[in-house]
Amino acid sequence: WERSLLEALSHYGARERLPRLSARLLLLRSREEPGEGAARLRDLVPAARLTELERPARELLASAPGQLLAAVRDFLRG
Repeated sequence: WERSLLEALSHYGARERLPRLSARLLLLRSREEPGEGAARLRDLVPAARLTELERPARELLASAPGQLLAAVRDFLRG
């Protein structure tokens, strides 16, 4: 099933569809993590907001729940 899922995703056409997404989207990214995937996604989705956090994402919920909560609260308040 995983192979089928990956094949289906490869034909999805996200670059063409994501700009039509009108819902607000919060993207959380650790400053320590390599890559620009989150920034590219932010550029594709008109209502997306990218927030960079100090902690690695895999540790965020366990080690810095306050930082995570503050980012979500700020996003929800607009």
